[in-house]
Amino acid sequence: MPDDVDPRPSEEDRRSRLRIVTDSDAEAARVGSENSVADDEADPAADEPEATDWVWVAEWRESGEAPPWATGLALAAFAAVLTGVAVWVLSAGLSARPVLAVALNLLVAGGLAPAMWLSRGLPVLRWFAAGAAVGVVGGWTAALVMLPTG
Repeated sequence: MPDDVDPRPSEEDRRSRLRIVTDSDAEAARVGSENSVADDEADPAADEPEATDWVWVAEWRESGEAPPWATGLALAAFAAVLTGVAVWVLSAGLSARPVLAVALNLLVAGGLAPAMWLSRGLPVLRWFAAGAAVGVVGGWTAALVMLPTG
């Protein structure tokens, strides 16, 4: 290979992979034609906001590639342990004040829920979301077992 050729992708190539693709862009790419302005004006659904995806997500969805179960489950297990321990430590630290512990646990779960819900359809983040959901439930279970019974 010549010394003057850089094997890394150019800055423009990297930016184009992070470009956001709308549903109409993906449809136009599949059909091989672009939507015209006249079609957009005639379509009453054109006023509705379109769902958007990153280019790499759209490419992954169109590829039909099977999910990487081994790697995904390892990521989910890591996220579950990390989240479960964090929830348990929060609960253990506030065991003297159970009302405050419950309120903060609900606040943490309420803060995580939207991020987990939005991540459920993305190739890598869905494994973290599943693990975090399992970790919250596991942390709550450990906190309940830890409660004094007497």
